[in-house]
Amino acid sequence: MSSIRGPIDSSKQKKPYSAVSVQIDRMTSEQYEEDDLSGIIDLIEVIRIQSSGPTEAARAIRKKL
Repeated sequence: MSSIRGPIDSSKQKKPYSAVSVQIDRMTSEQYEEDDLSGIIDLIEVIRIQSSGPTEAARAIRKKL
């Protein structure tokens, strides 16, 4: 007997939340000074370290828009 699977609900799939998301959340918070560029280097490092870094960074930034 074969089972029939319905469409996958993408809203229920868990998106990654790692150092990339944490760094972007920190840099976009109200407590972070607008002209403070010190977090950019750290953000670039965490994006480069993770294989999904660029994708996760793009998703986290889109979420903030």
